[in-house]
Amino acid sequence: MTQPQDITDETWAQIESSLRGGRKIEAIKILRDETGLGLKEAKDLVESHEAGLRDQFPDRFASKASGCGGAAAALLLLVLSVSLGFGLMKIM
Repeated sequence: MTQPQDITDETWAQIESSLRGGRKIEAIKILRDETGLGLKEAKDLVESHEAGLRDQFPDRFASKASGCGGAAAALLLLVLSVSLGFGLMKIM
């Protein structure tokens, strides 16, 4: 089995780029493809590496709250406003 010291600098750079972009699953896939590690081992190693990087360089990483949460909230507001608009139209 591949040990962390056997992982190339190029692979770590790809993993770090994915992590900085908030793409942890992609980082895990890269590690698994390059090393043959199992899912749990790769996930644990990526998360450990990510934690160390976040401690060292917190300004270089996407917020943990990023993702589709904002889009989901916007969609919810749109649906509610449309629903309320139709409700008001029925009352008038």
